[in-house]
Amino acid sequence: MKKHLGILEQEADKLIQDSTVNAVLLTGSVAYGEAAEHSDLDIIILCDRDRFESEYIDGILVEKHYHKFETLKYALDKNAA
Repeated sequence: MKKHLGILEQEADKLIQDSTVNAVLLTGSVAYGEAAEHSDLDIIILCDRDRFESEYIDGILVEKHYHKFETLKYALDKNAA
């Protein structure tokens, strides 16, 4: 999991340079401390657009979920019901 956290730190450092990014959130098995060696890295980016990107970094699948506040709030409210 140390490799995952290193990648997260690198990606977060890049993302916070973008003035449209308001927050970077970690979710999934890494966030819960349950990641295996080849688990993916799930990142939610709170910003001004909705988009999805995925790429392999050092053999780890990194999934970036970009969301506007309204979209993320809707998804969270829907899942809470």
